Amino acid sequence: VMFAGVANMKFMAGLSASDGTEYAKAGNVATETVSAIRTVQAFNLSSTRVAQYQAILNRTAKTSVKKGVTGGVSFGFSQFLLFAAFALSLWYGGQLINALEADFAQVLRVCMAILMGAMGVGECYSMAGDTAEANLAAGRIFEILDQTPTIDNYGKEGLVLEN
Repeated sequence: VMFAGVANMKFMAGLSASDGTEYAKAGNVATETVSAIRTVQAFNLSSTRVAQYQAILNRTAKTSVKKGVTGGVSFGFSQFLLFAAFALSLWYGGQLINALEADFAQVLRVCMAILMGAMGVGECYSMAGDTAEANLAAGRIFEILDQTPTIDNYGKEGLVLEN
């Protein structure tokens, strides 16, 4: 269960990073178009800008489908491992009860401990995609904070306006 969760986290992190940059490009096209809507309308560029926006989103569609399939398969595999471990522990518990080496309460306690432990590990890794997106967002915020402005608003050189 842990191995499936770690593999899923690594793969989803890579896909989230590539999706994030493409969605940022699409957002830039949309923002530029809306902020300069008069110019876009004056030069009849709305169909061109829509085509640019759609082209960027179409590039991410394949990656998004891949991400969805991979997430579904890895979730299904982790659920299979969880219930297979539970079934194995119940079967073995039945064998111990038949051999009079354990009673039902002991078997049930062990089975519940296995089930809850496996579910806890699965819950830890279920947030893998969100963690990758949060790391990507934090990286973008730090890029913005690290930028140096091209205009020095405290400098004395340049044209000084009256009033």
